[in-house]
Amino acid sequence: MKFRNLLLYFMALSLVAFTACDDDDDDDETGSVRVEITDAPVDDTEVESVFVTIADIRVDGESLDGYDKTTINLMAYQQGNTKLLTTSDLEADTYGSMTLILDFDENDNGTSPGCYVEETDGTQHKLTSTSSDIDVLDGFTISGNTQTDLVIDFDLRKTIKRESGGNDDYDFVAESNMSTAIRIADKNQTGVISGSCNDAVTGSDQVIVYAYHKGYYDRAVETTGSADSDLKFHNAVSSAEVDSNNDYELHFLTQGEYELVFATYQRDPSTGQLELTGTLLVDTSVNLESVMVDATVTTTVNVDATGILPL
Repeated sequence: MKFRNLLLYFMALSLVAFTACDDDDDDDETGSVRVEITDAPVDDTEVESVFVTIADIRVDGESLDGYDKTTINLMAYQQGNTKLLTTSDLEADTYGSMTLILDFDENDNGTSPGCYVEETDGTQHKLTSTSSDIDVLDGFTISGNTQTDLVIDFDLRKTIKRESGGNDDYDFVAESNMSTAIRIADKNQTGVISGSCNDAVTGSDQVIVYAYHKGYYDRAVETTGSADSDLKFHNAVSSAEVDSNNDYELHFLTQGEYELVFATYQRDPSTGQLELTGTLLVDTSVNLESVMVDATVTTTVNVDATGILPL
């Protein structure tokens, strides 16, 4: 009887030890993370390229292992195209932020500048901001023994401004605005809105479609510019130009309901810049105030312009 009790004791002790080891293994699980980058178009016809040098990428303050300083022309990665920045391993956990460390002075070849706008005539303008550290407070989860694909949407329309004073120089917006102009999404949890916009009635030089989270579009506010800049449609999640074939694509939208706004622009003959003239009145079978986006699904929204709602 004593032997049996002793045997049961050791069996129970072994089970506790095994469970503890198993818990330790769970705590030590890691997952793979791929970090890609993409861009939304900039509202300036004079801009040919925008080069950005990312010196480091940090997750909750810790640098990603294996990342090498990278200079990228963001305007080469639009319409759902992405550039792979790095693949790294992280502990399985939920993370609260990602920080991009920009190098304004030197690119990945050691030459100057590190971040700059190049205009269509070849003129370069160095880009700087109030801080080189851009904190993006979009949380994400890494699961053990799986790969997570994260996409950084570096919205040039929101991150670059023309300097005041009448010159044509460019600069990054202030640090606080940079943080809200860049978003991070789990690629496998995003969908696409695409379709056509046939505008044969307004004579617009350019139509741009803006996607808002449902309930966040306020026409009076969005068409007059934000409080600290002249940026219009500043609360839009993403935007896309309607191309010469009347097609558009909005990529990497997280699941949920969206509102779509089609804005019309005319080119100023003296400056060549696009000027907002209004928003389109359209005929469509889709409720533009409630467009559902599901993960890994493309939602089609076709519209035909019937007129313009001027500013």
